[in-house]
Amino acid sequence: MHLRPHLAGPTPAGARSRAAGGPVAPPDLTALALQSGAYSRFRTDSTFAPGKLEQLYTQWLAKALADGQVLVYQPSASQVVQGLLTLEKQGEELTIGLVAVDAQWRRQGIWQALLAGAYREAQAAGFWALRVTTQGAKQAACRFYEQGALPW
Repeated sequence: MHLRPHLAGPTPAGARSRAAGGPVAPPDLTALALQSGAYSRFRTDSTFAPGKLEQLYTQWLAKALADGQVLVYQPSASQVVQGLLTLEKQGEELTIGLVAVDAQWRRQGIWQALLAGAYREAQAAGFWALRVTTQGAKQAACRFYEQGALPW
């Protein structure tokens, strides 16, 4: 299993990485990011125009990639990316943006591994807080956070 920043260059523990490849996110990461929006208000609220979720999530992922703030979960270099987590620096805090685990790989601890990786990234960068915000309607996510499944 490799949990690594999605960056070019050396990564901890010899994990392999690949470059973002420019301003457009790779298709595999874009597909994962869009999966994370299944219960987003941008998909469920009829006041948002069709395609708004796709537009916003693609932009958010591209920005996170450009800033070097994407963690991916990939069991080995020869396997597909099974999860991703985006981070954003906001003052003294590191904020979790998108968290996605491919539908076929859910309930296998990948989400927890991504969150633990985000925590390690925050500590290593000297941040005093790691913030996560989610909508109350996303009951599974809320339960996860409330159960104290985070490593801190």
